[in-house]
Amino acid sequence: MKNIAEHPDSIRAVASRLLSKAVQSREFKELPKCDHICSSRPQSDVVYRVQPTVFLPERKQQALCLSSEKRTKLKPLRFDKKEFNTVEELNTWIMDLSQGRGADGKLLYKLCGGNCSPRYQFYIAKRMDKLFVETEILCGLARDRKSDQYAVSTSIRWQCSDN
Repeated sequence: MKNIAEHPDSIRAVASRLLSKAVQSREFKELPKCDHICSSRPQSDVVYRVQPTVFLPERKQQALCLSSEKRTKLKPLRFDKKEFNTVEELNTWIMDLSQGRGADGKLLYKLCGGNCSPRYQFYIAKRMDKLFVETEILCGLARDRKSDQYAVSTSIRWQCSDN
């Protein structure tokens, strides 16, 4: 309900603030200080994670979710790289994905069925005023729907790039 009402404590509002702050940070905007170890151009990525914090006890988990947990820990679900002009566009796509809307959201709900809960990891890069995101999803344990608590975090990852 908080997301629908666009409440300041909704996951959508919190995500938007965190993503905006991370993308506007000096650490993300500047080139990493790793020229001495990169043979190619260094790059900064925002690593953005979203996951529920309260799960159903194992005895209440569906077999589908238990097997999906094991499978996607080894090989996460991946979505094609997406391109966005703004953080708002990116956040809208993430919300659509997580709520089963749009082509990617419908595919996610097909791949992560039952009452299994996805845990998201997004790698966000910026090139020439565009944001590019690669997505990995662990589909597994069902969250306890009595709790609306999520762990949402951002960090900066510096790495060597082939571009």
